Amino acid sequence: MRNPVQHILKRALVGVCAPKAKVQFLSIYKAAQLNLAKIQKFEPRILKSIDKTMR
Repeated sequence: MRNPVQHILKRALVGVCAPKAKVQFLSIYKAAQLNLAKIQKFEPRILKSIDKTMR
């Protein structure tokens, strides 16, 4: 099985509500142990993804 949660979200929610929407999932591991430095390191990936989606 490959990413069942992503599959469900893409098919059930996005597919029904906004079938032409672009969807991208980013992973950040050990979320319960995040600190400010790790979040700031991850932030450019989020911004890059948003920028790519907006084009």
